[in-house]
Amino acid sequence: MSEFHATLYGDDAERATQMKDRLDQELPGSVASNAEMVRTLLDLAEESLE
Repeated sequence: MSEFHATLYGDDAERATQMKDRLDQELPGSVASNAEMVRTLLDLAEESLE
């Protein structure tokens, strides 16, 4: 199993927090964790690239 770790600081961390809040508000269900947020953003990125 692979693992991916990222640490965000400053403006990037604030932006990630804001995006998590936005996803919670705009998508069905909720984004319970940072990992779930990243999975959701990966899904959205893949959709936009297809």
